[in-house]
Amino acid sequence: GFVDSDGNKNRGAAVADGAYRVRITLRNSGRTFVPDQFFVVDSVPPKLTANVEGGHTVSILRGRKPVKVTYSGIGTSKRAEFLVYRVRGQRTGAKPVASFVSSQGKNSGTWDQTIGSFQGWREQCLGVETTGRGRPAPVGSYVIIARACDAASNVGTSSTELPPRAGT
Repeated sequence: GFVDSDGNKNRGAAVADGAYRVRITLRNSGRTFVPDQFFVVDSVPPKLTANVEGGHTVSILRGRKPVKVTYSGIGTSKRAEFLVYRVRGQRTGAKPVASFVSSQGKNSGTWDQTIGSFQGWREQCLGVETTGRGRPAPVGSYVIIARACDAASNVGTSSTELPPRAGT
């Protein structure tokens, strides 16, 4: 909320994205102060793309070679989280079967082809937490979605929907 010129507290709509400065007016003293610093409002989530490096097919599961996934569309100052979904026919499972994160300062992560192990954010965009125990992924089709935060902690994904559907 904010305080208007009459000293009333209001709950207005969110301001538009952009740069803002604060002006402090002391009416009884007849003084106004405008600090040199400004703040930026940014509410637009980043648009990401994710790509699996190399050619991967169902047969790769026999060799259990790690699958490297790169993402772009945002800087690498924060870690990206990758969500692994199992695909059956034209449908994707409602929940991820595994997840993993990129290394700090890298635009890629590696799936070890296990399911049941989840490595993701402890809180949105902060810290990394690992839960579950991995076991070999069954032969099948999987889709990996990148999810990352920009400097303003807006979350963007490489899919327009979660869980992903065909065409998203």
